[in-house]
Amino acid sequence: MGHLDLKLREGTLNYREKLPIWANEVNGVIENIWDKALDRFTSVLVVGGGALLLGDLLRLQGKGIVLDNPVRAIARGSDKYDRAKRS
Repeated sequence: MGHLDLKLREGTLNYREKLPIWANEVNGVIENIWDKALDRFTSVLVVGGGALLLGDLLRLQGKGIVLDNPVRAIARGSDKYDRAKRS
């Protein structure tokens, strides 16, 4: 998949027609894992590279919030977690 990632970053990957298919797969996972538990949350932070492409297509009951820099959010959260573990 590395070659597809490179094309995406270069802006040469034609992915628009595939987004609904990918979104359906991701939404299926969301529904299988979260089921009714999603009702407990007032909001869900959508992070990672997929958030840039799928954010609006995810079925999160209107609770999904795509952060300004969702890719950096993963790195920042991982760093915070690592620091907390070490202290």
